[in-house]
Amino acid sequence: MNTSADRCRAEIDQSALRHNAKVVRERIGSAELLAVVKANGYGHGMVGVALALAEDAQLFGVANLREATELRAALLHPIIILGPALPEERATIAERGFIPSIST
Repeated sequence: MNTSADRCRAEIDQSALRHNAKVVRERIGSAELLAVVKANGYGHGMVGVALALAEDAQLFGVANLREATELRAALLHPIIILGPALPEERATIAERGFIPSIST
């Protein structure tokens, strides 16, 4: 018997991702490009999506310290943590050079 997981899938064309990033790059000129890859690349594989975009993106956005740490193992681009940091994570975020976001 098929489950809903068997009937639902997405294939990500990394060459299409790279093409789209190059189109964005042409349109924004010298502005920095932030590629948001949080939530496992919105379900498409955070590391794979980031690696596909690494040539055109200057920095990457993730949701939390765990994602930042995972992404850092794959690339050296600046990483901004878009979600709030827990008090016990703040020192690690600073030590590892991640960019925190501030919210109330």
